[in-house]
Amino acid sequence: MTERYGRLAVAAAVALGAMIAPPVARAQRTDSDGAAAAVARYAFQLTPAMPAVSRPIVVDRTPALSVSLTAASPLLHVALIAPGGNRYFVGDRVQGVFTSRVVPVESQSPGRDSMYLATVVEPAPGLWSIEVANPETPEANIDVTVVCTFDNAVRLALSGADSTYASGTPIRLALALSDGTARNRALSIHARLRLQDDPAVNPTPVIFTDDGHGADESAGDGIYEAFVEPGQIGTFRIDLDAEGVASTGAFRRSAAGLLHVVARTAEITTFTSRGVDLDQDGILDELVVSPVAMILEDDDYLVTVRLRGSNGQEMERSVQTLLTAGIGSVDVVFDAADIVGEIGVDGPYHIVEMAFLHSTGGDVVPADVRDDPGDTDAYAIATLRQPPVRLTGEGTAIGVDTEGGGLFGRLDVTVELLADVAGAYSFSASLTDASGHELGFAAGSDVLQKGSSAITLQIPAEPIGASGIDGPYCLSNLVLFGAGQSLVVGQALRTGRFQASQFEGSADGRTSSSGRTQLHAGVCEPSNRRAFSPVVEALFVSPLRAIGNGQQKP
Repeated sequence: MTERYGRLAVAAAVALGAMIAPPVARAQRTDSDGAAAAVARYAFQLTPAMPAVSRPIVVDRTPALSVSLTAASPLLHVALIAPGGNRYFVGDRVQGVFTSRVVPVESQSPGRDSMYLATVVEPAPGLWSIEVANPETPEANIDVTVVCTFDNAVRLALSGADSTYASGTPIRLALALSDGTARNRALSIHARLRLQDDPAVNPTPVIFTDDGHGADESAGDGIYEAFVEPGQIGTFRIDLDAEGVASTGAFRRSAAGLLHVVARTAEITTFTSRGVDLDQDGILDELVVSPVAMILEDDDYLVTVRLRGSNGQEMERSVQTLLTAGIGSVDVVFDAADIVGEIGVDGPYHIVEMAFLHSTGGDVVPADVRDDPGDTDAYAIATLRQPPVRLTGEGTAIGVDTEGGGLFGRLDVTVELLADVAGAYSFSASLTDASGHELGFAAGSDVLQKGSSAITLQIPAEPIGASGIDGPYCLSNLVLFGAGQSLVVGQALRTGRFQASQFEGSADGRTSSSGRTQLHAGVCEPSNRRAFSPVVEALFVSPLRAIGNGQQKP
């Protein structure tokens, strides 16, 4: 089963576990959706009229270049030619920094497939070429696929592929290229979509943009997005190549994946939202968002709604219900205290995604999905029921010189909060950079008084210094529990602009100059967090999110 909803993972696995055996685990992703790869692909043919072909290969700086060529012939002559003219013949024995071999591989195609493998250590950057020749004129065309793998940090990730979609609405795809800890914002992208089982059909060009229009959500953020509309049920293949200039020089990277389009069994038409005061005390206890859909097939549906605040923080809730054919409205309830804790700003709240999911053939598939259908009504945060333990948004970060050597031996982060219930609490949190990369972790416990209280996390300095990454830093993944209460916050606070060289472990350590820095309430930059998958989130300067079907934005 292929999966596509990063943030629907837990909800779907839990809510649909009762209706599917074995339980569905939606968190698993396939390689093309969540794995950023330093790979470039080239494909061409040897024909009776052209039994020898030479193709250029773009090579950027890398400690090692691995090349694999697959073709339905064990007799090909294959050579790599460096920019300076050095020739490396695949199949030769070890030649200094060059190794190669030819091995047969399993194939269902006519003829005998072979794989030609070569590795070049410290290849000269520039325009290489690969020469492929069949010693005898082939009787039919021979498909040749070349995959170049680079041992560097210039990596391309594609999101939205290898996933299942309901027919009838555009599919949003997104890609980004990381250059170490930076994101490349100047890509030239060539992408095409074709029907997987009918390669004779000409592929359709796919246009990825980063201009804030159409499928793209934010201009200039290095996340390139596109809508594709296959127009029929079936399995489609997306292939793309991205070119540009990185810290390693001119590069080319490739990605590919499959889009599985299934029949739509529901059609989301509109939604309503309302605040609910359960005990009539003038404070809202719930926000109810109710998607309305034309149900085309009786079934158990998991209905999910995801909200985003003006600060970029998001939350998602789901409900499972039996729906019969006709117009159906489903109430998805957001607890007011959860909104305060997870989003923490005044409404209106933007509805990022509505989804109707159902089970078919043991798989969970979308019945219909709508991106960006609109906003809820406006609600002031003060009118929502407050959680029993909540952050005030204030705190301090203090670098502590534990050894007297002029460098910080730890970073003490103090978080101020309000507690309605006094008692003993345990807590933990991570220190991350703006991309979400963890730089430290700390845990502790304390007794909180009713009303204003504070907790302090002592974060070791050496990993911060060794990272070489300057602040501001984020206190992330804060978990606090005790006295029958709990609090979970994705990004709690952001520090001032510490420098990695102020901390022990830095290769360029110097005497600390900022003893106390005020923290600022809010989320890490950039404020609009999006995530394709945990794998991609760990690679990019700001996380990405898996994006489903959507409508064209004005």
